[in-house]
Amino acid sequence: MRKQACCLFSIMTGKETDEAATFFWVYSAMCDEIHDPVYEEIRIAADMEARSAQCEAVGVATGHGEPIRNPVTGAEHRVGILRPNGFEYTRNECRRGWSASSGNVAMALEDSYAHWCELHMNQHGLMR
Repeated sequence: MRKQACCLFSIMTGKETDEAATFFWVYSAMCDEIHDPVYEEIRIAADMEARSAQCEAVGVATGHGEPIRNPVTGAEHRVGILRPNGFEYTRNECRRGWSASSGNVAMALEDSYAHWCELHMNQHGLMR
């Protein structure tokens, strides 16, 4: 594995953060097995204001999100969660999401919970 890839893999699996300081550490702590990384082209098209996104790791995973809609009128709802003292984010925008992946962690989620948040963090957690 190239040095940059090794460094990124180490960050993404929580090895470069204080214990329980980031969601990378928490997610990794919940896993019985961490698979080797997959190297594929990543495509992302996101519009935070419109609350929509498309993403793809070519040939491996896809996902898209859109606003939550009123079940009667179809109008968009703007919903968020504020967590001023949260370790994973301080504010997010809730959405509907669809995703699918293949390979070692094959799964598909249809019209499920999704959220967006802007993160500024270091090895000690969120920077406030």
